[in-house]
Amino acid sequence: MKQFFTISKKSKIINAVFLWSISFFCFTLLLVSCSQTKFSEIDLNDIDYVIFLTAPKYVETMVPVSSTKEFYRVSRDTVTIYDKTIIKRYISLINQLSPRRDQNMVRDYRIASFIHSLSQDNYRIVLFGEFFGTEYEGLLMDDDPKLFTFLDSLLYAPYPITHWMTDDELYIYNYSLQEEN
Repeated sequence: MKQFFTISKKSKIINAVFLWSISFFCFTLLLVSCSQTKFSEIDLNDIDYVIFLTAPKYVETMVPVSSTKEFYRVSRDTVTIYDKTIIKRYISLINQLSPRRDQNMVRDYRIASFIHSLSQDNYRIVLFGEFFGTEYEGLLMDDDPKLFTFLDSLLYAPYPITHWMTDDELYIYNYSLQEEN
């Protein structure tokens, strides 16, 4: 009777190897699925317009702006783009992005774009930091300097530096110009 209730050493080893191999298989499967995260590319023919919300350049915030809700606090200008050539250039740059391996990063955004779809009545959201940090629909992406240069030329370059200043900053700026002369 005693032999019926006891498990031999050989059975224990076989069970341990079996459990270890299943655990290893599940861990490998999880690792592969996480590393191959792919975002859905945007169809150029399906875009109606793009709305950009921008915060002033070089602005410092007490708390990092890490979500769309928080972004509305600091946004200053809204630019809506209907020009298909600009939209095509922007979307082609977005479609070239690839997900970051490390999804842990401090997020502090200054530009939000809402890409409106023709086929569905919704927006795809892309957030950008001032010099780094790109998030596409909640997924951190590797930064592309060409995309940041494009956004800077589209959203910030047409305006003089005084456009982004508060009244106090504008007063100090004008006062400093008067002292130079």
